[in-house]
Amino acid sequence: MTILYAFALPLAPNGTSFSAEPLTLASVDSSTATCDDLHGCRTVANIVWSCFSVVFICTWVAIHPNVPKHGENGAVVFLANAVIMFLALIAPELIVLWAMRQWFAARQIRKQFKEYGWGMTHAFFVLMGGFALYDDDRFLYPLWEDWNQKTDRRMTTVDYSGHDREQAEKITAARKENEHEQPAYSCLLECLVDQGHLYITKAEIKDRSHADTTLSKVIVIIQTGWFILQCIVRAIKGLAVTELEIVTLAFAFLNFITCSLWWYKPLGVQYPIRVQLPLDTPTESLATLDSVESTSAIIDGLIAIWSFFVSDFYETFDYLFNTDFYVIAFIPFYPFLFFLLKFIQICIGLNKDDGSSRFSSRLKRDPPQLFIACYLIAVSFGALHCIAWFFNFPTKTEQLQWRITSLSVTFLPLVLGFFHAYLDGVELGIIGRCLGWFKQQVGGSNIISLSLCFVLALAYIVARIFLIVIALMALRKPDPTALHAIQWTNFIPHIG
Repeated sequence: MTILYAFALPLAPNGTSFSAEPLTLASVDSSTATCDDLHGCRTVANIVWSCFSVVFICTWVAIHPNVPKHGENGAVVFLANAVIMFLALIAPELIVLWAMRQWFAARQIRKQFKEYGWGMTHAFFVLMGGFALYDDDRFLYPLWEDWNQKTDRRMTTVDYSGHDREQAEKITAARKENEHEQPAYSCLLECLVDQGHLYITKAEIKDRSHADTTLSKVIVIIQTGWFILQCIVRAIKGLAVTELEIVTLAFAFLNFITCSLWWYKPLGVQYPIRVQLPLDTPTESLATLDSVESTSAIIDGLIAIWSFFVSDFYETFDYLFNTDFYVIAFIPFYPFLFFLLKFIQICIGLNKDDGSSRFSSRLKRDPPQLFIACYLIAVSFGALHCIAWFFNFPTKTEQLQWRITSLSVTFLPLVLGFFHAYLDGVELGIIGRCLGWFKQQVGGSNIISLSLCFVLALAYIVARIFLIVIALMALRKPDPTALHAIQWTNFIPHIG
């Protein structure tokens, strides 16, 4: 990305001389919407490329996937990251939800391990499955912050599938010379940290990233800042901003929030830090998560890819409906449902102790502040599209369509938020009474309410897609002043 950034810096054309004369706007023929000055105007291709570069770079840097599950095939890891990238492009709001969940969880972990000098970087590293327990070269388990957490906060047993109780008790007893005194450990991870079996600094965690996160984020800030500055200067000078640039501006807003929430989360970590089992205890009885290697790498990869597509589909439906019938009934619609199930996995934040849940947050229950913040962000995202309310569109019909879809994207999250709060039992006053009356009219079942939420969510997705289509169609006949170039901003380092 750094090389791409360096080669993409705008350079003055050959023969260009720099003088003290003020930069002027190029002239545009208002009847044909074409440029008269080759170096002073921008083309539709320039507009599309600048928008694409902002969206792609922001999304690429904003996404911080977890550490892959132990033994996961490389093809599956690549495919999973590609799916996450696609989801971030079509539904960045859900990525914000995932990032915000992990941010809340990281704050809890930081508080839990504060006495050991851990910060948000350590907390995020735990969340993403960055620590794993090994017996020599044999993988045992990922180490989570709540593994063996008890209400009395005393680690007297390790309740992990009925295994490793003996060695966990020995680890605990080794902390004190008095074997009858029980230390107040909240989990095995805390015990290992306190005993000195696990020590790592913030710099060492950052060193495990396969990307220069600081440089990448600085590039995103510069690129996004350049784009926003372009839009602001154009508005001040009375020059038209295209609808596609408004869509990109709203998209950059969401990615900026995602990047901020994951600022301290390591990027591109492929393998966890090995924490050796500090006991000379036979571990033949321990249940491990090792995978059986295939004799053929190709066959192994194909099996892994098949499992990636099928197992998530089955497990999500089993989690939601606890029956096999739905899986069989919906097989013909699998291509569409595959991505829909990814949306569901992000929404429910499914956690698994083996690290296979790609959207895990480790939160036992989502705090109300999380959803309030997410719905307000979604409303703000929609409101940004209303900036183009009085823009010049090729036809009045397209202008009306833009206004309707902008209002839909703005207010549908608000309606979904009220439904969500009502289903969670939050007191909503007169709105809650209205929703209760509606529930009684449809038979008092939550199925109708959930179905209505699904319809509203689907309408929101359609409205989002429609906004992008209208924005692209509007480029066939842009406002004449939209082709004016703000020349001095070209000397700010940027891509596009």
